[in-house]
Amino acid sequence: MREWRAPDPVERLHELYKSDEIDEQELERRLSLEMDPRADQIREHVEQVAGVGPVTAREVALSFESVDDLRRAGVDELQSVPNVGPERAAEIADRF
Repeated sequence: MREWRAPDPVERLHELYKSDEIDEQELERRLSLEMDPRADQIREHVEQVAGVGPVTAREVALSFESVDDLRRAGVDELQSVPNVGPERAAEIADRF
């Protein structure tokens, strides 16, 4: 019997592209994010905020170019990120 494993992020992105859930431009953008060490830094910082998991951290990393950009972001800008409501935006802003 073959053991089940979750697809890695790159495999998942290709699945989304093949099923027409994202277009080629979005695929390229997300692939570059997955391979960008700056995105890893952003995710690591954001995941330290209570209640922020990998999905939200990835959304934040998609929305900001660097940790410095994230530090300069206000609560309103953070709230524009998918999965980030007012409380979470305030917590992320306070963290930085």
